[in-house]
Amino acid sequence: MPSESDTAVLSSANGRAVDGLGSLGERLVQAGHLTADELHLAVHEQRRRGEPLTKILVDFHFIAPELLSEFLGQQADTRSISLKGFQIPPPLLTLVPCELARQVTTVPVSRENGVLTVALADPLNLTAIDTLQRATGLRIDVLAAPERDIRQCLEANYRTAETMGATIDEALEQKSQEPALPLEEVLSRRGNQEKGAPIIRLVSQIISSAVNSGASDIHFEPEEHMLRIRKRIDGVLQQDVLIPKAMRSAVISRMKILADLDLAETGAPAGRTRQCPGG
Repeated sequence: MPSESDTAVLSSANGRAVDGLGSLGERLVQAGHLTADELHLAVHEQRRRGEPLTKILVDFHFIAPELLSEFLGQQADTRSISLKGFQIPPPLLTLVPCELARQVTTVPVSRENGVLTVALADPLNLTAIDTLQRATGLRIDVLAAPERDIRQCLEANYRTAETMGATIDEALEQKSQEPALPLEEVLSRRGNQEKGAPIIRLVSQIISSAVNSGASDIHFEPEEHMLRIRKRIDGVLQQDVLIPKAMRSAVISRMKILADLDLAETGAPAGRTRQCPGG
């Protein structure tokens, strides 16, 4: 059992108390999610590793990540959110840069009427909330999610966005190599003949991202100044990447090849294609 000196440590295990209810560890014990001995061991390991108590508890399998997230949400008077297959809306990837998202362990979920809704591993972390508010200039609405799920979501979303962005930049750079030809023609020629060409990689990345997020359909929607990509997840169309107008013809040509459609045909109904991720 913890000694008297250890009890003092337990009351400050998470660095703060809320509404006089004691530390997070004590509240977990009171709720029956931890034993006093488990908390005692976790606090000593926290001293040694210098990591948050929540991470120690999950690493030691003293509490399930989902249960801890739900408990933290209840303490913060908010709800939990599942981030499985969640796609961060592209505008929010820019609003909350990757470094900031990793720093405060958060996933931007939505923005509406001057309010940015985010998922936090620790919804009681006032410092993280204040940091987000100052960085975005928006009011912050907080949801709870397991730290593990947040980190996986950040890895999947920001990595995909950075990879697609790099591929688009590389494709646009090809224009300088053949300045006498329109960019659409340069990309259509190269993009559908060379296996490692940027257009082939970009379309493959779009398809892989959709598959990984559980999308049932991908919509390629030509607009005046761009090609808008949207994917249908659980019956709802969600915004994905925006392709510059100069690349529109090449991307559409690549999709026609995958769907075994006539490249010269422009007025026929859309076709369907099936492709394994990375194929």
